[in-house]
Amino acid sequence: MQTNRLQKNRRYYIVILMMLFFRLLPKGWAQSGFSVSHGDSGGVSYTFGQPFYRQYGLEISVNEGIEQGYLLQDTVVDDVCAGIGYDNFGITYGDTLEAGLYLARRYVPHARDGCDSVFVHHLRVYPTFVGYDTLLLSESDIGSYEVGQNVDSLYSAHGCDSVVFRMVYAVSCPSDYQTMAPYGVATMPFPSEGLTVIPSVEGLFVASDAPPLLTVGASGYVTCLLLTANDTFRCIQSVRADFPPCGDGFTAVDGDGNVYETIRVGADCWMRGNIYARHYAGTGDEIPAADIYRDDLFPDTVENLHLFGRLYSWYSAVGIPENSTDIPSFNADGEVQGVCPEGWHIPTSSEMSALQLYEGAELKATGNLWIGDVPNDASHLSIVPGGLYNAALNRYEYLKAYAYLWNADWVSPTVSSAGCLPYVCGSFVLTALNKDDGCSVRCAKD
Repeated sequence: MQTNRLQKNRRYYIVILMMLFFRLLPKGWAQSGFSVSHGDSGGVSYTFGQPFYRQYGLEISVNEGIEQGYLLQDTVVDDVCAGIGYDNFGITYGDTLEAGLYLARRYVPHARDGCDSVFVHHLRVYPTFVGYDTLLLSESDIGSYEVGQNVDSLYSAHGCDSVVFRMVYAVSCPSDYQTMAPYGVATMPFPSEGLTVIPSVEGLFVASDAPPLLTVGASGYVTCLLLTANDTFRCIQSVRADFPPCGDGFTAVDGDGNVYETIRVGADCWMRGNIYARHYAGTGDEIPAADIYRDDLFPDTVENLHLFGRLYSWYSAVGIPENSTDIPSFNADGEVQGVCPEGWHIPTSSEMSALQLYEGAELKATGNLWIGDVPNDASHLSIVPGGLYNAALNRYEYLKAYAYLWNADWVSPTVSSAGCLPYVCGSFVLTALNKDDGCSVRCAKD
């Protein structure tokens, strides 16, 4: 009796518990479930019970059911290059992909082995490169390039094609420049050639330190730069302007065959001695007024001629008749040959003014020719004090005291200009003398 009552009570409590259990079950489940117990091994997730799933975008939520089953996970990793489309494994992207990492997930019921699966797709897109470049190359460095547009295909580490569009210019530097200046020229224009670029193009920046003028007798270098956004081309040009021949080994020969040494003073080439010709060079005509200094104090005319040269009237010096109003004959450079050798001329006042840069002693010949100051002839022009013939007084004056040198300038019908170097103090000056006076002549190179 007691036992039956206990069994009856036990059945009652069991029913009550079962009712409570079912009352506590979650609503919305189609089947009774178990506590979740799962593992992950080799890309396979498993649960006890047939899994159910919900998918929110790329996120998949999986819950267990009442039967034991497996949820398989398939993962695929694929690599492609940017700039193309992708359609594989049922995954499709746009026609043109940009570099980056792409991820897609897909739930497949009853896939492999009849079990549910999740397909995970990783796509890595590697970049491709398109570049633009400019090369400035000398003709000797062109190598395998073509002048103009070049297209180079490159490959990245992942095999992605890359392209570089490269513009190649052939650049030629100007050749070294060496020239000889005309006589009497201290500076001269520099005809800068610049760079030659093939193909010709606007927009390339060229910089040069080329001077507008070259100093004759000096040498140096000119740097020229061709600039682009990503390249620079440099040319270095040697530049030199030389004086024309004068000095050692370069002589002048007058109309009588007399030979004279020469010397460069500044940019001008001068004869080192006073001329003593009796005949005009070229024509051979006799020079009308070509005297030798003579007086009671210095009677040795042979020595005077040897040391000081002849004294010419201005008319004879420039080659026109005595006391005439004729105009001397000028060459293309405005120079007058007169008594000078061919290729030489009577100095201009401008050429004589250049001698004023020197102290008087620096222009005077050394030895016992000058009275007064002690000369040093630093210029090497070696001017000698030949005095003059005073036509108005009909006498010779100032031997060993003054040097008078005609220039070709016309002052008035009866007066012309001459350079004067005195025996004491002072420097070389220009003065005016009567055209029939007799003065020395120093010639300058055309």
